[in-house]
Formats: sequence, structure tokens, C-alpha cells
Amino acid sequence: MERKNERSTVVVIAPHPDDEVLGCGGTLYKHAQAGDEVLLYVLTDGSKFLDGNKRKEECVKVSKILGISHVEFLDFPDGELKNHIPSLKSALEERIKDFQKVYAPHPLDHHPDHIATSLAVISIFEEKPSFELHLYGVYNTFRYNQLVDVTDVCEIKMKALREYAYSLSVIGPELMTKRAEAFMRFPTINTCEDKLYEFFFMPEKPMTLSEILGYLTYDLLCQDPHTQLLKKIKSTEHLMHLLTQERSARLSAEQTLLDQKEELERLRGCQEELDKLKASVFFKVYDLYHTKLKPKLIPEGSLREGLYKRLISFIKGG
Repeated sequence: MERKNERSTVVVIAPHPDDEVLGCGGTLYKHAQAGDEVLLYVLTDGSKFLDGNKRKEECVKVSKILGISHVEFLDFPDGELKNHIPSLKSALEERIKDFQKVYAPHPLDHHPDHIATSLAVISIFEEKPSFELHLYGVYNTFRYNQLVDVTDVCEIKMKALREYAYSLSVIGPELMTKRAEAFMRFPTINTCEDKLYEFFFMPEKPMTLSEILGYLTYDLLCQDPHTQLLKKIKSTEHLMHLLTQERSARLSAEQTLLDQKEELERLRGCQEELDKLKASVFFKVYDLYHTKLKPKLIPEGSLREGLYKRLISFIKGG
């Protein structure tokens, strides 16, 4: 690790336990070996899919391997950093204002927590660019301007990564080590050397978020009229989709009400037929027979009742 000062304080900001190793573990170890003090701030509680306390325990073990002297967990809700950017910025601003080097995810690292972290840190950098900002990646490669050769410390990085056995259990630690090595070989497309690198974008002058995004996207990320028009078209399509869903739901509800109304009319018709039947002479004779004459002619428990039941059974074919 090249030295500009005798000793520096280095801060790495990780949205989740394990991001610090994947993004810049080798570089952090080199800082520690060079005598720099390395501080780690983990922003989320890591509990969205796994046990957050177990992930923290792993993080502490990993920090010892990498030579990180201080670990602090800020315990923002895992997966929800985008809803806490002002609070996140305030918490980080107080912690990084006096340090020389800050490592954080780049703003195109496509995980919502990584993007929110990057936006908070870059916002601080915009207002007070008093530190070196090094943007790293975890989920995707990006345009960089700084390479750190970590070939000689790769085994330390992999040892640290394997300590995250529980955190990486969904994917598998061995698969993640292979992925991490492939990620570190990405810059060899340009260097043409059989080495492993961690790569960063480091603004060489004060830059705004817009300027950083412009650099990372080769100035292709712009808000020209065509882009604005496409956004409006997409917004309109989304609105039309919602309106179509609402219309379909309304029509379905109206059809349900119509079906219920038809069923009610049918039941009313049945009730009217039943009322007519009850008012008929036949029904009155039937009712008179069963309620008054039958109990007298065929007493319950009598021999007549037994013969009557057999006769009825015979008629019914039983």
C-alpha cells in the first residue's frame, strides 16, 4: 500500500456484515499492515433474512483477521436504508468528519441498501470534501480509476470471507469465494497481468453526485428531453395499467352484484310458489292429516304404526 502520510485513519462503511470483505477486504488488510487505523461501521442490523446477532458475531471475527481495530453496528433496519437516508447521513457525518480515507459502495451497486449508503456518503462528500472517498463494488463491476494489487493478501481475504459461513449460507461460502476471485480478476482485462485487484473510483477533486454518476456511466446518464419523454411515457403506461386493474375490479364487483340480484329474484319466486302451495286445499288437507288425524289413526309405538312403516317402505322400494 502506497503511503502519503506516516499514518492514516481509514473508515470503511458497509451496509451489511460481509460487504467490507467482498468490496475491499484485501485493501483494508494492507492498510492495517501499513500501520493505519481501520474503523468499520456496519449500517444495518443484518436481520432481514438471517439472525442479525450471528452475523454480527461473524463480523467481529472477520475484523480481527483483517486488522480492523474498531467495529460499530448502527442497527438501521436491514433492507430499508432508502427510508432512512437523512438519519443515516446525520449518523455518518458525525463519525467520518475527522478521518482521512473513507470507503463506501458506489451509487450503481445494485442493492437498495448499497445505493442508499452511497447517496448518504456522497452527500456528505459534496458538502465537505475533506476526506479521500473510495467507492467500491460488491454486486457489479464499474468504471474505476484506482487499482490495488491484492494478489499477495488474497488468502487473508478468502480466509476472512469463509468466516462468514452463516451470513453467506444462502449462496454458499465456497461459491462466494469463487465469485470474489472472479470479481478481482475483472481489471486484468486492462492490465493483462495474472494478478488480483480490488478497484475503486476515487474522485480526484470535489465532485457532486451528478458528476460522479456521469463519470461512472461515461456521461451517458443524462436528463435530456428524450429521456424525460420516455420517463413520462413509462409513468403514463403505469398509470393506465393501474386504471385498467381498477376498471376490471369494478366490473367484477358489478357482475357479482348482478348475479346476487338474480339469485335473490329466484329465491323470491320460490318463496311465492311456496306461499301458494301452503294456501292450497291440498296442502291444508295434507297438514290436517299429519298434524291431527295421523296421530289418532296410527298412534306412535302401536302395531298399526309398524305396519304403516312397512307399507311405506314397500311402496318406496326399500
